[in-house]
Amino acid sequence: MGLRTLARSIAWEVGTRLRPVRDGGETKAVIERAREMAAAIRPSPLAPSAFWNDLNDQHLRALAALGIGRFKAALNHQYFNWLVVDKAHDQWQYLAGLYPEIASTPALPLHGRAAPREGGRRVHLFNPAARAIYAKHLEMLWHHTRVTVGDCPLQEPLLGEPFTITVDGQTVSQDLANSFREFSRVMPHLRGADRPVVAEIGAGYGRLAFVGLQRAKLRYWIFDVPPALAISEWYLPKALPHLKVRRWAPFGSWDEIAAEAAAADLSFFSIDQLPLVPAGSITAAAAVSSIHEMTPDTIAALMRMLGEKTQRAIYTKNWTDWTNPRDGFNFRSIDLKAPQGWRTEFDRVDDVAHSFTEKLFVRE
Repeated sequence: MGLRTLARSIAWEVGTRLRPVRDGGETKAVIERAREMAAAIRPSPLAPSAFWNDLNDQHLRALAALGIGRFKAALNHQYFNWLVVDKAHDQWQYLAGLYPEIASTPALPLHGRAAPREGGRRVHLFNPAARAIYAKHLEMLWHHTRVTVGDCPLQEPLLGEPFTITVDGQTVSQDLANSFREFSRVMPHLRGADRPVVAEIGAGYGRLAFVGLQRAKLRYWIFDVPPALAISEWYLPKALPHLKVRRWAPFGSWDEIAAEAAAADLSFFSIDQLPLVPAGSITAAAAVSSIHEMTPDTIAALMRMLGEKTQRAIYTKNWTDWTNPRDGFNFRSIDLKAPQGWRTEFDRVDDVAHSFTEKLFVRE
């Protein structure tokens, strides 16, 4: 399907007349890169589920419709980013109960333009009242992050047009707060290692990598499927231009790319390339909101591989109980077990998104 045909199809699906994306061809280049990646992915025990194949098609259409330059305004709400625009939302209720003095003050201005449509319906963030609720939720989430984890010295990049507020001169976002909280679970297990390797399974656009690469001197390896892999490959080198990057490319054996991966700060891999990684070469692994969307066989293969290839820690965060209707599978976090030779250090409900469970496995 050509880009014009793709844009017409999303215009019909979304129900709004779209103008061609004018960004110097960057959106078209990312879409073509995603197609190149998809065509090269080999059959693997880690192949995407039918659910993910459908979701990836939706993400490509959304990307074609609104452009890579605005992906945080629309496409990002299909990653781990919540539209908290109603005070009945469970995250609002929890944070407002913890910090009633913040919940009762006027909202800070919310920066960011709402996309014309998102997910086939009009985005709530056009509504001034909803924008105020989202901004207040973000303020409480940021305060909670500082209370429970500590001060975050980073700022959310404006690349991608995120929704942000400014707190004490600092530009912050929901993604920045959640990523800082999540990476704090991994950080203790990197200490003492010389340029440790963090591998992330299903990185979305790279929000966790953005934090991790600035929190510690490490190497970061992303394993994903397109179009997310193409989006993170576009985003992270722009957001962190000082990094040495190894971009995705097909290879037949690890020896072909070992020197490149060792020299790079950030490396991109398709998920089918994970089996080629040598045993014990990953210091810590992370998978946030990705494992529950796999089939049971894929989950078993992934956990077995991570157990073999990871030295110290495996951090996961997934829906506690979630039904995948496309693949006919009900995921239960309780069924996600430590790999052989590992133990569960913690297994707990996420302290903000209470429908999610986070686990940390450590090698015995």
